[in-house]
Amino acid sequence: MVKYVNQLLSSLSKPVLERYLVARGATRIIVQDFDLWTQSFGSRYIPAFVTSKDSGEIVSTGHAFEYINIHDKASKLCYGGLLWVDKNHRGRKLLIHLTKLAATYPLVKYPFHGNMKSTSTSFFRIFTGENNEFYTSHYSFYDKSELKIDNIEKKDNGIILKKLSEVSPDLLTNYDQSVFPYDRETYIKEYMKQDHCYSRIALNPEGKVIGYGSIINYSHSGTAAIQPLYADNADIARNIVVEILREENLDFQRLYLRTNEDTYTWLQPLLKDGVEARRKKHSVYRYSKEPPKGFDMNKCFAFASSKVCPI
Repeated sequence: MVKYVNQLLSSLSKPVLERYLVARGATRIIVQDFDLWTQSFGSRYIPAFVTSKDSGEIVSTGHAFEYINIHDKASKLCYGGLLWVDKNHRGRKLLIHLTKLAATYPLVKYPFHGNMKSTSTSFFRIFTGENNEFYTSHYSFYDKSELKIDNIEKKDNGIILKKLSEVSPDLLTNYDQSVFPYDRETYIKEYMKQDHCYSRIALNPEGKVIGYGSIINYSHSGTAAIQPLYADNADIARNIVVEILREENLDFQRLYLRTNEDTYTWLQPLLKDGVEARRKKHSVYRYSKEPPKGFDMNKCFAFASSKVCPI
């Protein structure tokens, strides 16, 4: 009979982690991501690794973040992500183990939220007893050859674009919290300091922030991911993307973004003639107890990583 053991990240060897990454189809080492999440959220971040007692191999992972509403400190939500189960261990026994493990964490007393793939729906339903849906997100991939970044004229409309180092950090925080009113200030700032992250913040002539966005350049895979991108309107969002792609000289083969089901067409003016904006279903945002409060979905042109953030 297979037995499962809960493990700390620090107790897992590099070969075990590398085999786990291969098994889940990852194309890059994500240990540095765990460092970023731990440093940014501290005790508000809980990673979970489950191994087979017999083989010592990772058979399941998941993690959770505590998000605190900036307007009401008593209003919190638990956001889960990174849920993965080895295909050879998918079944009731491991599902029961995961449910019992999750129930030991203090975060579970809060509403539980997560962007869930179809394979994670059973866990969510069994764990929470609910299956409420908030939104469906879709992802889009475009080959570099399908873009016309170099030939498009940016719509100025008084939009001023700055690098984050050129503005007060508080401007970024205040705008981010107008879109997502939960505390992730440290995470967003540290995320944007990464060497492979290129960002711009948009201001109007009066100096008011009207948008910001980042593109992560994964040189190992040739993917440039727009995440996140928030703006008052689509023209601002497009200006941010064009500025980054033109000025930073990114080396990429594909452009990626994840959007709400109704907003994926905003990129259309940046596509060559004959190329239509397209999308595929990514995940469904599910929640228990109560829906999220105060998300400004109208400003979301590309979401942050679904592993970490609700939007």
